[in-house]
Amino acid sequence: MEILKKKRIIFEKIRKNKRKQKKNKRINIKKHNETQTQLCICETICPKIDDNNRFNGLVLPLAHGWTIWYFSHLHIFTSFYAFYNQYYFLGFSGLGSLGTSLNYWKYPLHDSWRRYFDIIFIQLTFYIHMYYALFISSGYGYMFFTGTGIICYGVSNCYIKKNLFFATFFHILVHIFASIGNAVLYSGTLQ
Repeated sequence: MEILKKKRIIFEKIRKNKRKQKKNKRINIKKHNETQTQLCICETICPKIDDNNRFNGLVLPLAHGWTIWYFSHLHIFTSFYAFYNQYYFLGFSGLGSLGTSLNYWKYPLHDSWRRYFDIIFIQLTFYIHMYYALFISSGYGYMFFTGTGIICYGVSNCYIKKNLFFATFFHILVHIFASIGNAVLYSGTLQ
């Protein structure tokens, strides 16, 4: 009888261990699936997202950050267009936006002074441009394109954990729509 009790206890322990192993395996598979949902065209060079929802401390992998860095150069053209139309203050603020964007997107660390400086400067430039948009004939066109860019920024942030390609694409659209909006604003006349 005692031998049967000991065998039963041993079998119960084995069953419990197997249940724990199955449960742990399910949890590990679930965690693995949650962290491996990163869809990217360049999966071979893009790191996977880490526990802090970052890519080795970066907002985006370098390949994607550099793509945005290249599109940041659009601000050169709109700034020169502002100078051409004698909106000098807006042109200098556009060049400042160019500088902060290039400085940040060359190595887009999440917690860095370059990121916060870029965000604050872009917001300040946006407020200045919105103020001017109230007094320039093409202000509504500026508001339309800039509003579209702001929507693209929100969509980009939604895709950051789901699909890097779309997150990068929509952030590029932010720069494109901002540049179009600025060009529309600079083409108007003061009222």
